[in-house]
Amino acid sequence: MAAAICVLISHSYPLSGNPGLDPLANIIPLTLGEVSVLLFFAISGFLIAKSYETRRSLTEFATARVLRIYPGLFVALVFCAFVVGPVCTVLPLSQYFGRHVLTFVPDELTLVRMRDGLPGVFLNNPYPVAINGSLWTLYYEVACYIFVTLVGLAGMLRTRRFAWCLLVYSGIYAIARIKYGFTGSTGSYLDLTLPFALGTGLYVYRARIVLSAAVFGAFLLATVLLRHTTCYREAIVLTVVYGTFWLGFAGWSPLHAYNRLGDYSYGTYIFAFPIQQTLAHFLPGISGPQMIALALPCTLLFAVTSWHYIEHPILNRRRSISKALEIQIGRLTQSLA
Repeated sequence: MAAAICVLISHSYPLSGNPGLDPLANIIPLTLGEVSVLLFFAISGFLIAKSYETRRSLTEFATARVLRIYPGLFVALVFCAFVVGPVCTVLPLSQYFGRHVLTFVPDELTLVRMRDGLPGVFLNNPYPVAINGSLWTLYYEVACYIFVTLVGLAGMLRTRRFAWCLLVYSGIYAIARIKYGFTGSTGSYLDLTLPFALGTGLYVYRARIVLSAAVFGAFLLATVLLRHTTCYREAIVLTVVYGTFWLGFAGWSPLHAYNRLGDYSYGTYIFAFPIQQTLAHFLPGISGPQMIALALPCTLLFAVTSWHYIEHPILNRRRSISKALEIQIGRLTQSLA
């Protein structure tokens, strides 16, 4: 949840026309939002590996993953196309509601044919056109789910076998890093699969890894010493990932109260950007801090509503849905046989 809020904070500066004011951009070669996304993928690698190992079937695992991503995403896309768009477009509504808008939601749900904007929406914003610039990471998230599935089906989510997966991944990563760097889709794969792979490794080797302030301090020191080297970015990723799990398992009891409220992080992530763009549209000249102050409570309202009325109720039915799917798959298999 902290990471989701940090993405909102980071986006508030470019969306208000002040991209150079990101809290981290002048300190390390990553923005606060980029570091937060790395954190997301590290936690996801850990939890998705755990999910695969604890589910009783592949159908149950796939159902859980689909139900975690798509219901909230569908509502966020409908909100963008049929609420934000009509309110913010400079076009007459008769022109706005054309084929582009009617196919917007199904196209975006593919996570492959994702678009930057909607007709006539946010054309005059400091960060023009983009309707929901946070959603691009979901494609890579699902790609990582497929990676875990394939590794799991091959029986490689075991301590000894997974070491070979990490070795192969490291070789591919090093070759791609040297050849392409962090540009284009290859750069995104490098950026996002690394923390995911590390998070998965932390789950597989959870019984052997020590989480302590001393080790985290050593990572910090190593990162500082590597500042002017070609592997500085990777050092940052390693430090962020280790620090995330060290803090996550620190057992700070006041945070346990938040866990009882619900998981509002996904809703915060998928609703923040269009809300921020809407503020930039109606409040020209809004500053980054002002956008944070206004966007955060609005986004939290949407996130809380999404969790309690969409995400959580559907997730509670994941087992019954997966059982129904298994029955249908069984019947289909029998009919084909």
